[in-house]
Amino acid sequence: MNAWNGLALWATVSDNRALKKEASGCWRAKRHPLGRTGLISTPFDPVYSNYTHSVVALNWGGKRDYSTWFSADVNAKPGIQLIPMSLAIQYLGGDATRIARSVIEATAGDYRKQFRDYLLRYSALGGGDQANAAVPAARNLPAKFIDDGNSRSYLLTWIMTRR
Repeated sequence: MNAWNGLALWATVSDNRALKKEASGCWRAKRHPLGRTGLISTPFDPVYSNYTHSVVALNWGGKRDYSTWFSADVNAKPGIQLIPMSLAIQYLGGDATRIARSVIEATAGDYRKQFRDYLLRYSALGGGDQANAAVPAARNLPAKFIDDGNSRSYLLTWIMTRR
């Protein structure tokens, strides 16, 4: 998603309309299958009838796993789906209930682990109360839990612009 978004942005600044059309189309085409897996899965879809988690971390065609290659921590499952978290990922927002369910499952209210800055920003995509609750959590998050590619300023800006 980030690659297609970046290509569309480059096409815009270089005034390449054909490339922008192609990159934007690829972004939209990629977004559709993501609607059936990962963070934006539809739990009421029959393919998920026996799946009890809010995130599909690994999708092997017809097999869905709640695991990652690198960590058994619950926060890693949605966390790996969120990085890198740019404005191109805003399509994940809109369903506050789904977002809250995913974040609660991944954090149990504790944001002091890997990917927690990403999960706070994801939570803010739920808007309103979720974004408001993320502000003090982001302010109090120890610096060691903010990814090296991010900053507290970026974290707070992301959250506050979704309130």
